[in-house]
Amino acid sequence: MSAKKAPVNPQETVHHESARKKRRAASGGAGTVNMTPMIDVTFLLLIFFIVGTNFNPPEGVLASKLPEVDPNNAPPPRAPLEIALQPVTGDKPGEVSARVLVNNQEVPGGVADLASVLNSMHGAFPPDDPSTAVIIKPAANVPWQFVLQAYNLTLVSGYRQVSWMISG
Repeated sequence: MSAKKAPVNPQETVHHESARKKRRAASGGAGTVNMTPMIDVTFLLLIFFIVGTNFNPPEGVLASKLPEVDPNNAPPPRAPLEIALQPVTGDKPGEVSARVLVNNQEVPGGVADLASVLNSMHGAFPPDDPSTAVIIKPAANVPWQFVLQAYNLTLVSGYRQVSWMISG
């Protein structure tokens, strides 16, 4: 029982036009933009930035009294204590150990004797002096365990200003 649809007559067809289309046709085809919301947002942003901005003048140079040092009597800057680690291949294939140099002089016992050498240098490089710096310079292919041992032994010897430098 399906109902047969009658053929549609084009003259009887109802066309719906939206209100927007009607306004556009009445105004000459070109649409207009309502500027009120855009102006509202602009003023809100302006008020937000004015309220949130700090208009205090930036801080100028702070007055400080530094001690005066006579350049003729000033002590020369102390050279840092340098610990160089270089790879040494062992008898077995793949076995690598480290050769240790302190201020370009080899430590005979390697990393194991580094603490005693550093302790003997406390007279020339006092660890409690802030100008005493220690630089550890491991070569690229030195095993990491020797680098960390050297670092730990440097700290055990009392040095606190320890830095790293990559050597080729």
